[in-house]
Amino acid sequence: MALKRIILLIFSAMIIVSCVTAKLWEVTDPNTYVAINMKDISERELIDKKVKYFKNIENGFYYVEKGALQKFQDYSLRVLGTPITVAIDAATVIVVVGLMSVRIHHIYIK
Repeated sequence: MALKRIILLIFSAMIIVSCVTAKLWEVTDPNTYVAINMKDISERELIDKKVKYFKNIENGFYYVEKGALQKFQDYSLRVLGTPITVAIDAATVIVVVGLMSVRIHHIYIK
């Protein structure tokens, strides 16, 4: 009985803490900027490459807009990964609801 409660708590926490689909979309956001340390590239190089960027002197980083290839990869990962992550999210909910219904059914039988 205690084991079922523990499992129920774990799966409930999983629903609250992790929505895999949302995390996938957050990680593969094509509109985010890539952080590059100012020690690794000069501002002149960024200007010569004609990329959009802004600098944060306090943090010591340039924030560079993703290129077309990086954006394509992000969109591709979203298209290919979303069905899988939706299935994972749905399975988590189904397991939790299933465990809860077993618990409720057990109460009514007694």
